[in-house]
Amino acid sequence: MHFLAFPGLVMTLLSFIYVSFAKTFEHYLGAMRLRLLESFSREEISRALEIFMVAKKVHQDIEKSVQLFSFLSYVLIFANFLQLISTIVTNFMSDKVIMQILYTYTTLGWTISWFLVLTMCGTQVGKTSIFIRNMGQDVSVKHFGDEVEGRRKLVYLNLFNTCADLDLRFTGWGMFVVDKKLLLTSTGILVTYGVLFATEASKMTD
Repeated sequence: MHFLAFPGLVMTLLSFIYVSFAKTFEHYLGAMRLRLLESFSREEISRALEIFMVAKKVHQDIEKSVQLFSFLSYVLIFANFLQLISTIVTNFMSDKVIMQILYTYTTLGWTISWFLVLTMCGTQVGKTSIFIRNMGQDVSVKHFGDEVEGRRKLVYLNLFNTCADLDLRFTGWGMFVVDKKLLLTSTGILVTYGVLFATEASKMTD
């Protein structure tokens, strides 16, 4: 019970942190977009740049605090998968079929569920980069029809684009990025090493 409950609580906390940051930042970006479309002034640009700086600092603090736990969570997922294969291949608890089936399906369901949940929650922050890029395009179309005001606003836009170029990605101890690509990469690794492990384990039991 503790083997599943405690890691589950840790991954729940990580997922909550990832989603909370992404949704909060998206809320501020939505309000920022409306204000910039209404008035592309120096005051609004200053306010937008301040939001970007705060978001960058908060992201760095979160990354420093949880990146090791994120890495360990994925290591635990990998270890559970190999342990599950070992249990099936070695016919562990063969005299207790019901317990073996319950253990197998519980571990498999827990492993797959938290792997998907943690990865998809970590991916949410990547959507903000697309939103910021689209917001810059919308602001350009809205405010750059006037040639007289265009030069001054072009300076604001260049400053905005420079500060909006944020690398907001969550990682596992800096070794991998938590995004959708991780699903395919991890699945390939799990299948490859799972087959190798099952083959070697079956040879040992023969």
